[in-house]
Amino acid sequence: MPIHTVTTHPKPSYKIPGWHYSYFDKPTNAGGQSVAVFSPAISDIIKPGFQFDESQLRFEPTLGASVLELDFHEPQQMEEPSIPPDPEAGWGDPDYLPTAELGHGSNGHRPPHPHTARKRAREEGAQVLPVALTRIASEVCSCFTMQYRLISPVVNEARRADVAQKLTAIACIPYYRAAGVELSEDDVKGMTM
Repeated sequence: MPIHTVTTHPKPSYKIPGWHYSYFDKPTNAGGQSVAVFSPAISDIIKPGFQFDESQLRFEPTLGASVLELDFHEPQQMEEPSIPPDPEAGWGDPDYLPTAELGHGSNGHRPPHPHTARKRAREEGAQVLPVALTRIASEVCSCFTMQYRLISPVVNEARRADVAQKLTAIACIPYYRAAGVELSEDDVKGMTM
């Protein structure tokens, strides 16, 4: 699969509310650059110079756009200890370069590995969520955004978020149960109220 490079900073999409978009280096038939939309949850990772495999794009007919989905699989069993010998200094990641040394992510520089991005977030005092939680949150956010957009022509604005939330719960509950996520009846009630 071809590797593509993001060429613009992410921006909120006005055509698809609740999503962000960036251009990347795949030429369009008109000679411009292609556009990918993605969850705002990953917009801090998508910067100029970020590279991704074409297999991470899928066309979503309900949005009428190519959706960029990042998969943050982490190893289930680590052979090394999960805490560095010196927590203050960390693991001494050789890929960790200050933004100035990266040329602000300009083309030709490989973007930082997701582990490095999380390390930077921790150093800057940001809350770092577990990868599995981030993925589920991104999926639920995408589902809610899609539901909200689909019902916007038929449900008045005062009720739209409530209806979209209920439709998202209706879709997510059986999906996550089928994927092995255990949900109690209290969990289901909390999601649907």
